[in-house]
Amino acid sequence: MATVLSLACLPAVAEPNQIRFPDLSTLEPYLSIDRGPVIETALTTREAIEAVQSGLPIPDGTPVVLSFRKNGTLRRYFVMEKSAEQTQDIPEELRAGDWRFQWFQADGTVNTEADLATCSACHRQRRGRDYLYTFHELREAE
Repeated sequence: MATVLSLACLPAVAEPNQIRFPDLSTLEPYLSIDRGPVIETALTTREAIEAVQSGLPIPDGTPVVLSFRKNGTLRRYFVMEKSAEQTQDIPEELRAGDWRFQWFQADGTVNTEADLATCSACHRQRRGRDYLYTFHELREAE
């Protein structure tokens, strides 16, 4: 298992945005992180994996999902979605590329207590890796 930084953001206040909870059956797991009682699993589309492996940009509309299970129980999801159209209303200095972020409860409902600005600020540090903490793992995915 690879060790990577968690995509977790600090809890605060947030608003729902245009991100809808993705159909998980269309996504492929590409990384599992064992943190003792917590297992984080990263998922995305086959097209995103192949694009990164070919040196191409991740396609617009692509979701990247991180699920969190604690002691075997699903607790929450962190979802990033690439959308040039949806980021046009965000000032350039506050953007993380064309990515938007949303936290969801285990049942797929929006977690309105999450601070999405913190997510964006954190992911801006990964500019050279398409704003992903798991970019390297995407390149290595099967």
